[in-house]
Amino acid sequence: MDILNTGKRIRYFRILNGMTQKALGMAAGFPEKSADVRIAQYETGTRKPKHDVIVSLANVFNVSPMVLEVPSIKNCTELCYLLFALEDEFGVVLYPQPGNYIEEICEPITLWQHQRELLEAGGICYEEYDHWRYHYR
Repeated sequence: MDILNTGKRIRYFRILNGMTQKALGMAAGFPEKSADVRIAQYETGTRKPKHDVIVSLANVFNVSPMVLEVPSIKNCTELCYLLFALEDEFGVVLYPQPGNYIEEICEPITLWQHQRELLEAGGICYEEYDHWRYHYR
């Protein structure tokens, strides 16, 4: 099960905009008869929207299509490696706040924060920090 996916993003923005599945489907150009079914299929992951549908939905929400297109992340370990790659490429570092993360991801992020703090305090060198990140789990 993906912990973050396009269907969940669609549902999030639909609810944020106070829309029903039928209203969203119709606004995106689906026939009234099948509009709610199509959106329900996307939200549950039964069906994956093609790029042109994502663009239509993004236009309805007034957001970039990239907001809805989420890379497939199947578990917390994959998420951690994605976060580590973001740190390498863009310097992104998370500092978790209690209660802000699902329990499943809280422990790995807390471990990452601990390793980062050790690095910043001089308790480990960058090579040791990288070794931990690249051999996580």
